[in-house]
Amino acid sequence: MHILGIRGSDHDFAAALLCDGVIRFAIEDERISRVKRGKGKWYNPPTVASIEYCLRASGLSLNDISAVYANTHLERLALERHLPNLTSISHHMAHAAYAFFSSSFENADIVVIDGAGSRISESVREVQLET
Repeated sequence: MHILGIRGSDHDFAAALLCDGVIRFAIEDERISRVKRGKGKWYNPPTVASIEYCLRASGLSLNDISAVYANTHLERLALERHLPNLTSISHHMAHAAYAFFSSSFENADIVVIDGAGSRISESVREVQLET
């Protein structure tokens, strides 16, 4: 199974490719463009470069991707690029999922605090994450 994750809001765009649950390739756009904290807009982000890098490095095409996960800020990009099997999650849920799935814990309490707000319906809830 090949899973593509993309992230960003108005900066720090990135992509990661997991193959059978293992991170194979991950890169931020700033590593490609050489522009630290390169800016875009949520409706026109430059994330395409990191997606293309992950696909090229793996030798895969979009047709080989089983699922795509993107935070809601990148939903439009994902739809415009015709990324298959798109699942959108809130910006803060993406932070929480990263913290949990990159840890070795089987369960955890996670609090996300960052400089950007979300609607309460997206931010305040209890979610059961499973490995």
